Amino acid sequence: MFDRYYTDLKLKRYIGLSESNTPMFDPVTDIKGLRIKGQVHVTHSKDGDSTTCSIVYRVNEYIQPQSFINGREVTECVKTGALMMDTGYLVYVK
Repeated sequence: MFDRYYTDLKLKRYIGLSESNTPMFDPVTDIKGLRIKGQVHVTHSKDGDSTTCSIVYRVNEYIQPQSFINGREVTECVKTGALMMDTGYLVYVK
């Protein structure tokens, strides 16, 4: 329904832990997604700048938490439902 408004997103998919307990990722791929809401907040302090983010994307496939979209970590991926159609997933990033 909203596919024509989708933009390219860079996805670095989390695949698990290695034998040495370090996270492993697939190579970066392009997926299509729609930014639903959110923003990036920049905080300035004498210790340096820090950012926090509350962005939500709508995508057509499930994305494993701990993956990265556009350099931001996925914290949750929730299926959105409607009565007679598959409407995709909402992906929350931090």
